[in-house]
Amino acid sequence: MKKTISCVMVVLNEERNVRQSLASAQWMNEIIVVDAYSQDGTVAICKEYTSKVLFRKWTGMPDQKNYAIQQASCDWVLLLDADECITPQLKIELEDVLNRSDAACAGYFIPRKNFYYGKWLQGGGCYPDYQLRFFRNGAGAYGKVEVHPRFDIEGEIGYLHGPMDHSTYPTVSKHFQKQNAFTSRAARERQKTKSTVFALDLWGRPIFTFLKYFCVRRGFQDGIHGLIASVFASLYTFGKYAKLFEIQCASRKA
Repeated sequence: MKKTISCVMVVLNEERNVRQSLASAQWMNEIIVVDAYSQDGTVAICKEYTSKVLFRKWTGMPDQKNYAIQQASCDWVLLLDADECITPQLKIELEDVLNRSDAACAGYFIPRKNFYYGKWLQGGGCYPDYQLRFFRNGAGAYGKVEVHPRFDIEGEIGYLHGPMDHSTYPTVSKHFQKQNAFTSRAARERQKTKSTVFALDLWGRPIFTFLKYFCVRRGFQDGIHGLIASVFASLYTFGKYAKLFEIQCASRKA
């Protein structure tokens, strides 16, 4: 008997992305959206694709996603972000797993094609960018780390070949906007393990990051797009430690 599948998504002000994402998942048995009280047209768009739109105050990425996963009623769960889409190749593989009664894995890594400023980047560590997003209902949950939380799962993990399309940063302006929020969260997380920021953290680490992404991970093969993405990776490192330094200075004055 074919297993059932739930698509689970958490959203907040995603009217620009969510329609395409939901459209790619409308073949699934159910779609569950947990909205953190969006102020734009996100909810109206979501209700075009599912009646299961729930509302919950934002409590952090891992906690919000765990709550959404718990609402799923199907045998398998696919966790999808609002800026991600299921490709036809991935759909075929997902259905193949659902049709197999002998599927041994508790979850599967899915490769992700990351698009920066309209171009799919293959260098700089951007591909295959495996994400553990497809799993048996109840097999695992996200840890409490706020930045890049890991999904902890019990059982064997496999790999699929069909990718998700991820509109990572549609414009340079959007990249700046998101990076400001990401570096703030990363600084707070790093505060738990680093008590002092040194000058080397502010110039050495960013340089190392750029060389790692542009040279070692071959970001240069994506041309100007790869160069810009590698510079942003370096700026992310600088921003994280600069904000951590600011936090530490403020705590000393308090």
